[in-house]
Amino acid sequence: MTSLTIDAEARQVATGVREANLPKAEWTHRAHWLAAFVIAIEEDDPAAAMAKAIPLYNEAVGTANTDTEGFHATITFACMAAAQILITDGHAATVAQRVDQLMTGPLGGLAWLERHYSKPLLWSVQARRTIVEPDLRPLSDLRASLAG
Repeated sequence: MTSLTIDAEARQVATGVREANLPKAEWTHRAHWLAAFVIAIEEDDPAAAMAKAIPLYNEAVGTANTDTEGFHATITFACMAAAQILITDGHAATVAQRVDQLMTGPLGGLAWLERHYSKPLLWSVQARRTIVEPDLRPLSDLRASLAG
């Protein structure tokens, strides 16, 4: 269980994604993580909840979910697995504080994902459309990848 408090900013982003009314300009990399952490805290099946919310949100703001853009099933699944690990680590009091701590490290880019997936697999149509298993390192090693 987490001791993180869901602050107003994180709540607003997560609600906006769930209700598909967050302004598109506010759906940043950081906002993805804010929503991921809130959903990881609140949902019994966070990966399924995020996989439902993002495509609906994208459609509402005019982002097509195609073979080359929009919703990415494998990245969403891996990010939700990471969020579930990271909500219990660290010393932040709120979701926004924890995300901000992590944005300068492992969550600020895709290097942690590329320790598990080759670029050709990660950016394949199959990985965008369905959850695929990593080809480099199992997701069971995710905690080590997130550490650096």
